[in-house]
Amino acid sequence: MDLSATRVVSKTDACIGSAPAGVLRGRCQDKKTEGKIMASKTGTTLSRIRPQFLAARRITAKKRLIVVAISACFASAPAWSNPTAPQVVNGSASFNQAGKLLTVTNSNGAIINWNTFSIGAGETTRFDQFSAASSVLNRVVTSDPSVLLGTLSSNGKVWLVNPAGIMVGQGARIDVAGFIASTLNVRNEDFLAGRLNFQATPNAGKVENYGQISTPSGGSVYLVAPAVENHGIINAPNGEVILATGQTAQLVDSGTPGVKVDITGAEGNVTNLGEIVAEAGRIGMAGVLVKNSGTLNASSLVKEGGRIFLRATRKIELTETSRVGADGREGGNVTVITKENGQISGELRAHGEISAQGNGAPGSGGFVETSAAAVKVDDGFSVRTGGGEWLIDPLDFTIASGAAAQTTSGIGATTLQTNLGSTPVTIQTDASTGGNGDILVNAPVTWSSANSLTLQAHRNIDVNANLTASGTGTINLHADFVTPDGVGKIRQGSSSNIISQAAGTVTLRAGDGIKATVNGTSNVLDALTTSGSIELEHSTGTLAVNNAISLQSLTLTGGTLTGSGAITIPNGGTFNWGNGTLDATVAGTLLTTASGSTVTLTAGALGANRVWDNSGAIAKANGGCCATFSVNGTLNNLTGG
Repeated sequence: MDLSATRVVSKTDACIGSAPAGVLRGRCQDKKTEGKIMASKTGTTLSRIRPQFLAARRITAKKRLIVVAISACFASAPAWSNPTAPQVVNGSASFNQAGKLLTVTNSNGAIINWNTFSIGAGETTRFDQFSAASSVLNRVVTSDPSVLLGTLSSNGKVWLVNPAGIMVGQGARIDVAGFIASTLNVRNEDFLAGRLNFQATPNAGKVENYGQISTPSGGSVYLVAPAVENHGIINAPNGEVILATGQTAQLVDSGTPGVKVDITGAEGNVTNLGEIVAEAGRIGMAGVLVKNSGTLNASSLVKEGGRIFLRATRKIELTETSRVGADGREGGNVTVITKENGQISGELRAHGEISAQGNGAPGSGGFVETSAAAVKVDDGFSVRTGGGEWLIDPLDFTIASGAAAQTTSGIGATTLQTNLGSTPVTIQTDASTGGNGDILVNAPVTWSSANSLTLQAHRNIDVNANLTASGTGTINLHADFVTPDGVGKIRQGSSSNIISQAAGTVTLRAGDGIKATVNGTSNVLDALTTSGSIELEHSTGTLAVNNAISLQSLTLTGGTLTGSGAITIPNGGTFNWGNGTLDATVAGTLLTTASGSTVTLTAGALGANRVWDNSGAIAKANGGCCATFSVNGTLNNLTGG
């Protein structure tokens, strides 16, 4: 059926000049009609819109009134009527227009070229397909952009490819089994093979949604272009929603839930200012620059929380109004990462809130990752995992004073303390793309929950302020972590402490040494591991080491070193005992100084439960004069080997 026979199309129909939100381009050839929207059936001018509105490149949240005004004008303009001039290039399709309803009945895999593909307000275009698994590719072959202001519906999947731009206007509804909208080219053979390959297209426009896009359970929505903006609502329960931007894009089924997104190009902005919901499903935003100021919700009341990923190559911004949720019976997974060529890159600015909580049962907590070369955590940023884990993965990272927004990679101590109240936190540095991979604790952190704080540094951990777990939470420090090379150290300042005041434990691991000053009274190390040296300078405190350790160097200058773990100083190692007590919590616990080791003794006391088995050479400090030493335990061979 020739659709042009159902209506009269005037010359002024070509006057679909620049368009709202910058998706449309070009001007009327007739200068007299510049800036006007013309009626396709009568050629009558319906309204006049200022050209600068029509040519606007971006509409922010502050300009929503402009969007409303433009949409209202378009709503009354037959120029934005149902699609025109179809040509079937693959499969079969029939067309029936009855008033404001265009019905297309197509075979699976049908490909239709159109002169225009727009839908006016109050109009409906429907694709009747064989099943929800069926697909139809609609390609616009002219320079007219697609403006959808009415209703697009289908029981199958609808693809729309238009390099000139695609806008789903305010008040529009798309109800389909799946919706793929792109201004990048899709080859016919890729579509027919089910491949989501989107190719570079010169001067491609953007894809914008101000309306409502919905699928039934298990449906998918993919918006792909050099720039994608969502200001409206997208809903795909138990399904998948992906907004991807770049010069090219490839959405590949990786065999895991959802698809893997690969993009290329130096430009590509994706922004969500609206609401994207995929109950127990998957939501993704990928581009060079990614910004979320709206809601991303993959939560479920009865199922596992879904999966949400935000991935950029240059920058991700989570603003103050950003809300990201993947709660469920078991907490979901939220990954926010800037990454390029397999390495972390760029900047992540974290504000708003992320939640991936379970139902509270053991092991039901979710996982949240925030990774970039520089992770800047703003005041008030909230992460809730319900006992799962929040992983922060930068190059270098500083725990600074207060809660203010960080200008360098780091987090305010107050913000960290607040989050430790609801979730375990792991900070893990990398140095694969620059930086040193250091973690600096420059402000005191105190929390009373059972959640753990884990610091894992590629190189050094400098503890310049107290870390205090006043509840049952644990403290874990691991230097030289990511790619061990024996260089990383844990260095504790003379006025700072690593303290567990209750039943929690402290774990220290390093490749090139641990220097700790411990002044607390309940410091417990369940694990203490290093191939380097350990210096314990605790003048008043007690430190318990409860696992067997082998040390190249041990320095004890005060306090009490105790615990149930055996200590070995191997051949070539050194034990410098300047003062303090060496004891154990279990009778007969060994301190072994092997043959070939060196012991320098100034003063000290051997407790009743510790057995010191010495085969090394013992030297007195101060030129051999005046070592003060008391033995309450067992000492084998004080004269040395």
